[in-house]
Amino acid sequence: MTFQELCEEVTLRLKSSDSRVLSKVEDFVNSAIGQIALEVRLPDLRSFTNVTTILSQCWVNLPSDFLGKLLYVGTTLGKVNIEDKFDKFLTKYPDMTITGDIVDVSLLGSIMYYLPIPSVATTVLVLFYKSPAVLTLSNDIPTCIPELLHRQTIVPLAASFGWDIIESGDNNEKPNTNGCLTEYLNGKSLLEAWVIRRDGSSGNSIWDV
Repeated sequence: MTFQELCEEVTLRLKSSDSRVLSKVEDFVNSAIGQIALEVRLPDLRSFTNVTTILSQCWVNLPSDFLGKLLYVGTTLGKVNIEDKFDKFLTKYPDMTITGDIVDVSLLGSIMYYLPIPSVATTVLVLFYKSPAVLTLSNDIPTCIPELLHRQTIVPLAASFGWDIIESGDNNEKPNTNGCLTEYLNGKSLLEAWVIRRDGSSGNSIWDV
């Protein structure tokens, strides 16, 4: 479905003339796609990049479309350990000027810290998940999600955002919001099954981290 078709479908689901809601339908659609990308590891969002270390510096910026999850980091010497907790990384390396071959990396936002610092510029391979493209044009299509599942995933999740606003004063009872979320969860299960079928994943792929 195109961006325009998705927005039209969500608008129909909302059955509202409230400008607070209708003016945000495009945002709802993009937010839904973004949330789905965080919850389901979509094959088309797999990416990699090579970064180069800088002398006397223990960090590099990752690409602007980095979604926040490192899957693999390595150099010509092999795999580098990814420390998920930055505070543990700091505890292990109180001296952030130590030099040597890279042993550990850790994230702070979209900045990747590495230590020790190589004495020569070193190329580092980074595998990661990237953010889905933001839809802006009416004919844009969210190709990271199979089109046959757009109505079961993007549409109900986007509609739930709108219904949450519409039903915000209904004594905390949100039947339409909850109904849309239930429909989305069913669609999400179908999407996860589609990913497994496409990958033939056994659960031990580097992309499953």
